[in-house]
Amino acid sequence: MGRGLTYSKLGSREKAKTDLERSNQLLPTSVATNELGTLSLQGGDRDSAKRYFAAVARSEGPLSESASDNYVRLDIADNPSNYLQAVPADSNGTLVATITNATRIPIQSAVVQFTAVINGQHAARNRNLGPLQANSRIGISSGWRFKSEDVIESVTARVISIQL
Repeated sequence: MGRGLTYSKLGSREKAKTDLERSNQLLPTSVATNELGTLSLQGGDRDSAKRYFAAVARSEGPLSESASDNYVRLDIADNPSNYLQAVPADSNGTLVATITNATRIPIQSAVVQFTAVINGQHAARNRNLGPLQANSRIGISSGWRFKSEDVIESVTARVISIQL
């Protein structure tokens, strides 16, 4: 493992990867697995990086929190609604949503998709959300205003994309 870490620090990614994989075959460690995640990410292999970081995040030890954050940074772009909850509500005739970021990762921007059946017609609208700090929540309006006689059904709000 030591040689693989040294190769990694020297920028010899392929040699580092080979040594660290061999080390993990003999005795899996969080240190080697985390470094393999970093090397995979540097090499553009997001899926492998996610697998390595997820494995370290499930372990106990000093690397689990940073590996968890690395995993979330990668996975949140693929699955934003797994991390950012959107709860729709009526606010004086306007459809709004509360967006909650329960992660330790700040979000630069997001797109929230509102859908509803309004008077029997399916409707959808995307709204841009600005920055959302880690472990915080913010409200966003759909821009739809309703009359008291409107029939509103099947209302949803979900985050469909993000920018870190």
